[in-house]
Amino acid sequence: MEVRYYKGYSYNLNREMEFKVYGHRGKPVLFIPCQAGRFYDFENFHMDDVFRPYIDAGKIMVFSIDTIDNETWADHGGDPRQRIEQHERWFNYIVDEMVPQIRHLAGERNWCQMPIMPFGCSMGAMHAANLFFRRPDLFDSVLALSGVYDSFDSFGDYMDDLVYRNSPYHYLSGMSPDHPVMKAMMEDMRAARVERMERIIENLQKMGVPITVEEVEAVAGGAIGRPHIAQVLIAHGLVPDVRTAFREYIGVGAKAYVERRKMTSEQVIANIRDAGGVPVLAHGGLLRISEVELNQWIDSMAKKGLMGLECYHNAHTPQMERLLRAAAERNGLLVTGGSDFHGASRPDVEMGTGLSRWNDRQACRGRFLQAVAQTQHDLHMRA
Repeated sequence: MEVRYYKGYSYNLNREMEFKVYGHRGKPVLFIPCQAGRFYDFENFHMDDVFRPYIDAGKIMVFSIDTIDNETWADHGGDPRQRIEQHERWFNYIVDEMVPQIRHLAGERNWCQMPIMPFGCSMGAMHAANLFFRRPDLFDSVLALSGVYDSFDSFGDYMDDLVYRNSPYHYLSGMSPDHPVMKAMMEDMRAARVERMERIIENLQKMGVPITVEEVEAVAGGAIGRPHIAQVLIAHGLVPDVRTAFREYIGVGAKAYVERRKMTSEQVIANIRDAGGVPVLAHGGLLRISEVELNQWIDSMAKKGLMGLECYHNAHTPQMERLLRAAAERNGLLVTGGSDFHGASRPDVEMGTGLSRWNDRQACRGRFLQAVAQTQHDLHMRA
């Protein structure tokens, strides 16, 4: 059995991370150890012997990684928000850093890209299932043995947006049914997104930029977007960073920019409500309209089903926060917030950026979860 050891710096976790690869070719399997386990547990617990026939036959390649559960799910005395934020960084380490490495290493041996299967036992099973359910574009199957798939054992009654996002029991039970209106809207949006990216790439090609759709798809590993185009421009040495790529080539008003095909606000709000969702205006302070126009828009949309405002955002000033809070109170809307964290593409934005002045976030979270439960109840009553 071929065994290889790797160690490298993780920009998500700001530390060195280790992993081992078992096998010479085959379907890539991402092994996640049990609670607080290490990358060498696959070997130390003799699972390599169990999987040896499949590994030696070239049917699978096993990638065994490290957990950081002692800082997150197993740190019962720590601050719950800090713990779940650290877990999200580990999740992003897997998605943003390990998945590309797995694809590269497995692709070299298989001569093609193959979907990845996460696998784990106990807490490792919960992590594996969470990866599969949250990112089905990256993982096509899952092997999860003897796991507990909710957050209660680790976080008790504490719940926030990130705990919800990493607790399969909660987010799967909270998913809307396959509503035909929502499904049609999402399919149309996906088609429009692909068409827009292809037009941007075509514009770049006309400018003499050596870029192809296939290159961008290889970087994205799924649905492509402008940040993936930016990464290819960096790889070609045309720009030094993502920010410059947007400013010079693909941002609003730049050389290759293509306007997004849009739905009306009323259509989006109605579709979300019809599917049992809670429509919230995201980062209203970034809209290119005056404060008067923003207030008028909020007052108008509140009458048409808008349910909340993202009052706190990394780019919102204290003045904008006050404006949006006042608009929420005036219209009886929910108050939400978010960092708009996008991983490595925005190194200046960490999870929690822009939320320091949100002093009543727990009360707001409670009201939001109540609204989610009520909309789901109303949807099922209509069904």
